Amino acid sequence: MTLELDYNPSHLMFLVTVVDDRDGEVIGDAIQRLVEMDEVLACHALPCTTKKNRPGHVLLVLVDGGDDPDETAERVAREIMTLTGSTGVDRFDADGVYSVPSRFETVEVEYGDRRWEVSVKIAETPDGETVTVKAEFDECRRISEETGVPPREVKALVEAAARVGGRVDLKRREIRAD
Repeated sequence: MTLELDYNPSHLMFLVTVVDDRDGEVIGDAIQRLVEMDEVLACHALPCTTKKNRPGHVLLVLVDGGDDPDETAERVAREIMTLTGSTGVDRFDADGVYSVPSRFETVEVEYGDRRWEVSVKIAETPDGETVTVKAEFDECRRISEETGVPPREVKALVEAAARVGGRVDLKRREIRAD
């Protein structure tokens, strides 16, 4: 398989800070609040050892600079510092991003007389070979809460149905091809 990539030039940047002496709840809350910002595309926390051998986290935030990258970076950096107590944020600019072409589809899930639709991201090569199929976990978890079927099972069935263009009968744990 030859993987052809799309290249989208844009003004992306990574904002990076190292946070020590903060517990996981503070880091988790910061990640959740940061990804809710429109200009934040992704946020990751990596465990590390900081000066004086203290445990810490490297917070890595991918930001779309939009029309005013400097203002955007400053606003997001202020939010990072407010949420984490960090005293500094480094900025690394990127010219663009490489990605596999992808699209979204929905898969119908039924459980008795109840119905849901789950969004599925599908990435494929230009000749149609599937690279990845990923169901929206939050949607699978919501169905799980309403049916009692574990979210990992809902997710696996939805992704399998997306691969064959089918739907899921969750009560019977079956995929029905359309």
